[in-house]
Amino acid sequence: MDDSIFYLKKEVCAVTRLSPAHIDRLERDGKFPRRFNLTGRPNGEAAWYKSEVQDWCLARSRRMLKPPSDSLDGDRRPPA
Repeated sequence: MDDSIFYLKKEVCAVTRLSPAHIDRLERDGKFPRRFNLTGRPNGEAAWYKSEVQDWCLARSRRMLKPPSDSLDGDRRPPA
């Protein structure tokens, strides 16, 4: 059983199904959780907290499942 509290980059890619470059862009734009340096050395291994990545995935899936605001369901008018 894996009890780690963080993901490495390859694990983040697998969980999110995003490319490393896309994760970098989202993170740079403030749209993805920030990484931290696991080793404390310059250019050390990057990691993300699992809980933050999982929360991001859940929020993203909820946004994707939300019906568009201009759907006809919310705009039912009585017949003229």
